[in-house]
This record gives sequence, C-alpha cells and structure tokens, in this order.
Amino acid sequence: MTSAFSRCAPSVAYVDVFLESPSADGLRVRVPRGTGSGFVWDEQGRVVTNYHVVRGYVNPALPASASPAPPASPGPPSAALRKALLGNPVIEVTVGSQTLRASVVGFDVDKDIAVLQLPPFDPATRLPRAFPPIERLHGSFSQLGSEGAAVAPLPLLVGQTALAIGAPYGLSQSLSVGIISGLNRSFRSPSGRLVTGCIQTDCAVNPGNSGGPLLSSAGTLIGMTSAIESPTGASAGIAFAVPYDTLSYVVSLLIKYGKVTRPVLGATYLAAEKSEQIGIADGVLVVDVFKSSPAYAAGLRRTESGPGSGVARLGDVILSLDGERVRSEGELNQAIARKRVGDRVALAVRRQRPRKGGGGGVTDAGSDVVEIRTTLVGSTGSGGAKEAGSSLHGT
Repeated sequence: MTSAFSRCAPSVAYVDVFLESPSADGLRVRVPRGTGSGFVWDEQGRVVTNYHVVRGYVNPALPASASPAPPASPGPPSAALRKALLGNPVIEVTVGSQTLRASVVGFDVDKDIAVLQLPPFDPATRLPRAFPPIERLHGSFSQLGSEGAAVAPLPLLVGQTALAIGAPYGLSQSLSVGIISGLNRSFRSPSGRLVTGCIQTDCAVNPGNSGGPLLSSAGTLIGMTSAIESPTGASAGIAFAVPYDTLSYVVSLLIKYGKVTRPVLGATYLAAEKSEQIGIADGVLVVDVFKSSPAYAAGLRRTESGPGSGVARLGDVILSLDGERVRSEGELNQAIARKRVGDRVALAVRRQRPRKGGGGGVTDAGSDVVEIRTTLVGSTGSGGAKEAGSSLHGT
C-alpha cells in the first residue's frame, strides 16, 4: 500500500473552483464554487475529475454544491453578464508543488465526468511541464468500441483491496483503504440519468474525494470515486466509483471531440423504486416524451397529470427493446447504449386501456401490449455545452 501510494500520489490533483472579481480596494475577491479531486490522465497535462466538481465553473448561475444535484437552470448566462454579476469563474488545479489555472476540454453530465487541460508549457522556461500520468490499464480494457460494447470485464472481485486517494474536506493527498463491496451498482448523475456498472467500496469517501482515483492494491486505476450513500453527507461506508472502462471510453471522446453523443429515445422515465410504489414491478414507465422526438411522432404515450397532484392516465410501460426485456430504467439505458444514433428500434409497451364512461383518474380498466417502432436520435446536450439545454436531454 505504501508503495502504491508513493507511486500514484504525485498524479493526484486538488481541484479548486471559484469566482474571482476585483473589490473596491483593488484586491481580488474569491467566492468558492466547489472543491474536489482529480488525477493526471496523460503527459499532455489533461486532468480527469467529476463534472459536479467543476459545475460551478461551467455554469456559475447554478448553486454551489459538493455533490451531484439536478439542473436548476436552463443554461449559463452570457459571458459578459456572468462576469458583471458573478465574477470570472476560475479552476485552479494543484499537482505536486504546481498550482495552475485549468481550462475545460469537455464534460459529460450523464456520466459525471469532466476533462481539464493544464498549461503544457512553462512561460518562464519555455519548456514542457512535467505531469506524471496515473497508472492505468492498457490493451483490451482501454480499447472499447462503444460505450455499451460487450467486452471482457475488468478483473475485479468483491472483497479485494481498494485504495482511494483524494482531498476530503480539503485535506489533499489523503489515502483511505477498504475493499470492493459490490459490483454493477448505479448512482444518479447530475442530469438525473443512472450511471450503471459502477464499483461500490467501503473506503472512507467524503466531500472533496469526488474525482479522485480508486486504485487496486497494486496501484492501478480501477475507477473514479464519484458519489456516496449517506444520510449526513459524510462517509457511511458506501461509496461509488465510475469504472475504468467507462472512464476510458468517455475521456477518449471528450479529448477528441469535446463532447459525447449518445443515442436516446427522447423520453423521461420514472425511477424503478418509485415505479414499485405505484404497483409497476416490471418495465419502465414513460413520464414524458419530447415533442421533437421520433418517439413522440411514433405514438409513445406520456403520463398525463390530473387535478391537483393526481394522475389522469399512466403512460406507456416499456417492456422490451428489440426483443431484449427491460425490467428497470438502468436496463433500458444499457440496451439503448448498445445501439447507434439513427438505429430503428422496436419497443414493446404495455398501454392502459381508455376508461369507459368518462371521468378522470387512474383505473384498472386493463391494458394491452402494443409495438412501437421509432428511431434513436443523438443527444449532445450533456457533452460539452450545457447541463440542461438540449431538447432531447435525457434518455
């Protein structure tokens, strides 16, 4: 463990986001917008972290938050208005003894991943800066054909040792040790979408650890600590990390294109735990369908609200996609991820029959299973421009 820490710690970064504006006495005032961790990805000075760590830079109009939160604004204000009202957003990254201002290469809200760029050259010496990249896997695990491609899984086992390095509560270069507690877990990203296939660990992960590396006992990157399950906001022994294969795929796209384009239906769904509360134990309930989407034109039905906070009619419940059964929102997301933008897909949906005799409210008038054929469209709203700006933002 001491050997792994000594090798990897120089690659772990402390990320500080703030708004900077001049005060009346000529001094610069810093308004904190978030802190977290990150790690050097390559020798070109790219740093990987969580999107929610730098969301105060990307969209200063949103409230500062140390953990993922749903979008609270349709988009950032203009640069001029932002500077006048809020100040200039700044990201400072500390790696070793160097504290440098970084820019954003791109981000993926749906996976809670961001890539930052440090200045590669030292203006004083005109020489390249030295950035030690984190140790990570090479070969088949880092060469994914697509985000949902079927590839050999990482050689991870429940019970094996895990190491987390980060800056909990601003205490940089802190090491916590635990085990892998579970695999194939999920958590919700800032967009509200499920991040699936995640690693669960009991390493002590607290606010400030977000974006830091999760390592094997050999010091190899296996994931990025991203979220915790806790009633208090502090470590409760349940933390989640985005796995390395997802990181590798998304980071490569962000470096190349600055954004990630995903196939989507153009609809939003009810979370599995809430579906069970209203008696839907199998399938995915459609909450809303974007009017600009092919799914809307194909006749996919949304849930209609009734008087007050009631429901007049439940929307379609998606049972399968191209014959692949989907029991939950996560399974539907995974099935869609294995497709491409422009693919035609067949949805089997359970549709509530219209109530006879008039009146409103949800009834047990029965249901039918119908097939809907639609086309998957591309969503880039989470790739590099806004947290919630695409008309097809979501799945």
